[in-house]
Amino acid sequence: MTYDGADGKIDLGLRLQSGSRASDRWKPANVRGGVYCVGTNGALTDRPVDLLIIDGPIKGWADADSEAMREKRWDF
Repeated sequence: MTYDGADGKIDLGLRLQSGSRASDRWKPANVRGGVYCVGTNGALTDRPVDLLIIDGPIKGWADADSEAMREKRWDF
């Protein structure tokens, strides 16, 4: 099966390093760097970052409506 974009799917050629079993750390094969995942209560101290993606830091309307929760997420 090829992903040449004809059917809307594109293969970027990224492959994970074999033997990696950690769900919060991914190491691509043949590429420097990796992916590190952390929740809003996790620590990012001493981790160099080239790209930071924050996806859904506020869980729902109750958190969004709470000034304390918004402040906690902002502090993260």
